[in-house]
Amino acid sequence: MHIRLMAVLAAAALAVTACGGGGGGATGGGGGEGSLSAIDLSGATFRVGSKEFTEQIVLGQIAVQALEATGASAGNLTTITGSTNVRTALTAGEIDMYWEYTGTGWTTHMRHEPQSAPKGDQELYDAVAAEDKGNGIAWLAPAPVDNTYAIATAQGRDAQLGVRTLSEYAALVNRDPAQGRMCAAAEFLTRDDGWPGLEKAYGFDLPDNGVAELELSLVPQEIASGANCNFGEVTATDGAVAANDW
Repeated sequence: MHIRLMAVLAAAALAVTACGGGGGGATGGGGGEGSLSAIDLSGATFRVGSKEFTEQIVLGQIAVQALEATGASAGNLTTITGSTNVRTALTAGEIDMYWEYTGTGWTTHMRHEPQSAPKGDQELYDAVAAEDKGNGIAWLAPAPVDNTYAIATAQGRDAQLGVRTLSEYAALVNRDPAQGRMCAAAEFLTRDDGWPGLEKAYGFDLPDNGVAELELSLVPQEIASGANCNFGEVTATDGAVAANDW
């Protein structure tokens, strides 16, 4: 069986790695740029993919540049919208590798309940890697980074609405749903470890007319303006959070 490589080439040894996610940051990886000069992949061709958001595109470009530094041909990065679509591109042989998150692997690709996930970072990685091996997909050593979903609102709006935590957001929705309007992308709105799981865990149910489904790239400007939603989906590494002081 051909083993497809999931994740990104680590700059240290060009080993394909999986990025931690979901429950916390996976550990591992490391090394220095100098080791690339000792690797000769001249004549080899790789197709690198990524999802559509900033972190994924940056990491995908790192993979492309690391490969090209060894003499390999990596071509242009293929950017694909949605975890399911990029996974399908991998299994169909349209790409050879991309960064993926252990939390996404457990819930979206292997269809396990979020609450059944192993609690430790390494334990979750080990479980995902072992199960996906049977699917012909290799998760190599995890990278020491973490990304996760988060909910953001504009600076000042948090004080106005009395919301600094998810528990306070849930309380706001329960007493005044119109003020809890949410903008988010389709994947977050349908994942068990996204919006449905959040509503269940915190005991609120925002009416459908209070949720606006948008392209992920459009959510930041909606958070900033507050015209259609007071809150929006972001990720913990989203540069817009720091740039806008959300």
